[in-house]
Amino acid sequence: MPALIAESQAADKSVCVNTCGNLEEVNKRPFVAVVGISKAAVDGEAPIQLIPFAWEERLDKAKAEEKARSQADPPPGKGGGDLQVPKTMDQRNMVEQEELRRTVENILVELRSISAERDLLLRKMEELEQEKCHLETDFLKSQQEVATLRAQETEGLYWSKKHMGYRQAELQELKAQLERTIEEKTELKERLKETELHLEVLRETHVSCRSPERGDLKSTVEKLKNLRMNVSQLLSLVLPHLELQDVNYESDQVDEILQTVLETNRMSK
Repeated sequence: MPALIAESQAADKSVCVNTCGNLEEVNKRPFVAVVGISKAAVDGEAPIQLIPFAWEERLDKAKAEEKARSQADPPPGKGGGDLQVPKTMDQRNMVEQEELRRTVENILVELRSISAERDLLLRKMEELEQEKCHLETDFLKSQQEVATLRAQETEGLYWSKKHMGYRQAELQELKAQLERTIEEKTELKERLKETELHLEVLRETHVSCRSPERGDLKSTVEKLKNLRMNVSQLLSLVLPHLELQDVNYESDQVDEILQTVLETNRMSK
């Protein structure tokens, strides 16, 4: 059995309402099933439309009444409509002009306020500039006064006995520091001599290690490494500022550092 499809004619329902009175009366009218089979059937089934009873007669009647009403009424482009359109346009123009005038007035008021605020800020800036100039002048005067007082105080202390006592005490302290420096220099010279002796031993060991036998090669390398460690410890005692923690004892870094120290000592002599 073919499926029944009830389609609502939304476009022509307004005509039905005008003819019958309202939408409820249209919905209460009896319906008669009028079978209309379309040419294109879907899956072998033809759709069936349900159309209200006497629909075509009412539709023709409504169209005839609408046509007569349109002929009786004058077209919108003639008659009294011409007066209303310009009047409406004039009213819109007046409203727009009024809004524009108010906007311009508001902008002018805001501009005056901003100008007044700008003038106030300019006056304040001028006052601050004047105050800045006064402060700079006072600061320069204060600096000159302080410099004068310091010069007078220094001159007075220079010629006073108390200041002379301070100078003598400082001189004694400098002499003691000089003596300690001389002693440290002598001690450093002795340590450098010991370092030179170690360097000679190191050189001899290095020369002897150039062509060792296979059995004694490992022991010779260990001795050389221990000797370099001892030399680095001695250098750390002589020159505490040297940082020898990351030195590779299997390379010639310790030898180069020791050679540099010896050359520096010879040049200082």
